[in-house]
Amino acid sequence: MYNPPPADLSRRSPLIHVSTETDIWYRSHSMDKGPLFFGKTMTQRWDAPAGEFGVLYLGSDEFEHGSSC
Repeated sequence: MYNPPPADLSRRSPLIHVSTETDIWYRSHSMDKGPLFFGKTMTQRWDAPAGEFGVLYLGSDEFEHGSSC
C-alpha cells in the first residue's frame, strides 16, 4: 500500500543522529555483499533517487528492520 509523505515534509528539519564510539550498530546482509555495503540500487525506501550516493541500512538492535545512516 502506498503511503505518501506528510504534507509538511518540506518544512521539517531532518532527523540527524551523531553516533559515538560506544554505539553498537547491527546490519543483516546478503552473503554476496560485505557488511559495509552502501547500496545504490534505487530500490530501497531511502536510496538516493538517482543513485548518486550509497546508503547503509543499520539498526540499533538486532531485531530492528533497519535505520539509515
